[in-house]
Amino acid sequence: MLGTRITSEWRFRSGHEKSAAAARLLDLDYRLSLTGENAADAGKPLDYTVGLTAQGSRRALAIASLKVWYATDGTDWKQAAAARTADGRW
Repeated sequence: MLGTRITSEWRFRSGHEKSAAAARLLDLDYRLSLTGENAADAGKPLDYTVGLTAQGSRRALAIASLKVWYATDGTDWKQAAAARTADGRW
């Protein structure tokens, strides 16, 4: 069965802001090496990269740390390895 949905969850802290302007939303840019059917090759490691930009900007933002979990059955979640790349992505 192919997946039909992607879910991203954000948790962040923010201090008091003096400005009345609304905070820009963050855009999570992740790239997975999947087939045209949105599937990965069984039994092989799945490489991925993750980047971050702010709404309305093309400039990448720094990511201080990244934790990624995955499940192949929807219930048994495991933590994936993550390492920073030279261009600031993970």
